[in-house]
Amino acid sequence: MNLVVLNVENVLVPVVIMMGNSNWILRNMGEQGNTEYRREQVRCARILRDFLGNSAVRQEYTVRNLKIDGASAPNCILDLAIPKEKIAIRMMGKIHDKSKKRNLKDWYQNEALIQAKWSVYDFHEDDFPNLWKPKRGAEVDQASKEEVLKALGFWDDPSIARESKV
Repeated sequence: MNLVVLNVENVLVPVVIMMGNSNWILRNMGEQGNTEYRREQVRCARILRDFLGNSAVRQEYTVRNLKIDGASAPNCILDLAIPKEKIAIRMMGKIHDKSKKRNLKDWYQNEALIQAKWSVYDFHEDDFPNLWKPKRGAEVDQASKEEVLKALGFWDDPSIARESKV
């Protein structure tokens, strides 16, 4: 059991981390976390690269030197990132809804990224049904593109596309 004090909207909140191994967050938030590309992640990256250009979008992007309220936090690997704009995209499949440990890790990671001035977008499977569909086709691809670009605020603003060099 560990006690961590976090600043949540300018209120210090003590959080008790009750896990069999107190290093669980450290191990699963950084370099040793999931580094496999998943279908929905690759599809989302393709949509963003088509819209913003290949050089703007990174998969499995490591953010280092994170802090929470001045204390060092583990590095984290983002599913997708637009580093120049400090946009983090986390692909949240069903496993994120089922595990208290995963929820705690996600919250901890989110807090560290926000304090580092990153904009964090969580793409939950239920909110992006086309992006997670196993079969592709023109309709699914278009619907996936619309889901992703709307979530990021790019759908109604074509000036953000390649010309703006995001």
